[in-house]
Amino acid sequence: MRNSDITFLVQGPIRDRTKESLESIRKYCPESRVILSTWQGEDTSGLEYDELVLNEDPGSLKIFLDDDVVNYENTNRQIYSVSNAISHVKTEYCVKTRTDIEFTSDNFITFYKDNYLKYCRDSDNTILKQRVLISSINTPNPNCFLQFVCQVSDWFFFGLTEDLKKIWCQDLISQSDYYHNEDNVPDRKYKNGFYFGRFSSEQLITLGFIKGHHEDLPTYFRDKNFVDFTNRLLSSEFIVAEPNRIGFTFLKYQNYCELNLKNISDLKGFMAFYAVTTNYIRWNQLSRKYCEKKRSNIKYIIHEKLCMIASLYLKKKTYKL
Repeated sequence: MRNSDITFLVQGPIRDRTKESLESIRKYCPESRVILSTWQGEDTSGLEYDELVLNEDPGSLKIFLDDDVVNYENTNRQIYSVSNAISHVKTEYCVKTRTDIEFTSDNFITFYKDNYLKYCRDSDNTILKQRVLISSINTPNPNCFLQFVCQVSDWFFFGLTEDLKKIWCQDLISQSDYYHNEDNVPDRKYKNGFYFGRFSSEQLITLGFIKGHHEDLPTYFRDKNFVDFTNRLLSSEFIVAEPNRIGFTFLKYQNYCELNLKNISDLKGFMAFYAVTTNYIRWNQLSRKYCEKKRSNIKYIIHEKLCMIASLYLKKKTYKL
């Protein structure tokens, strides 16, 4: 695989660090094509890209609490700006990324090649042609106390262009499809102050991807009946790894993306997210179990136990439970 085989689809509004984000792609993948997909009216002067896609704004979804609008959800904006621009991708491989993500290396290329065929897949239950590499952060471990199901991080995707099209070329979400009054949503405490409807933004995108292939879907964000389904989905359709393994950082959440041993607060944040997400070691464990039908070895078992202990501490400290 060469740089020239890859197109970067950079999606989102123009932000303070978008210039640096685009420059980081040029630094590590100079022969790759860069498509910037943003909104009509955005100032793109001085930015480095090969093609610009200016989208009309499809608008946001409203989230209600006691009949009052308490938040707006931008999932449709992300779906529209990605699906509208991905038709412009002509290379075999594609990276979907954001206008506020900066690359620190091209490790994702070698990492993908080392892992997409590492384990067999269940050919009767696969949607994608090959596995797609995604970020562990915002891909929760459904077995931990948070129990978010069918949630795949929307930060970064790398794989075959035809597979990214299967994920992102989906219908926009109607106001009535997934959103309703927050008072009717169980386990609101686990939203940790965030206002969203029955599902998070990442869950909405994941459900939009799989709903044409699976009849049964979760009823809300912590539907425990879909824990096993989520683990199978992650093991067969994706490769899940931490941003520092993939080779990018997200400055808004830099302390979660980069291990900083010099700062106790940053270290706690990194370890907290590591413990409650599907990290690379956990993904290997899932793949051995669901794809290879093998028992987990002692290293994986110890790792899982340590993550569970850390997540229980986080539960007690954050939620007082």
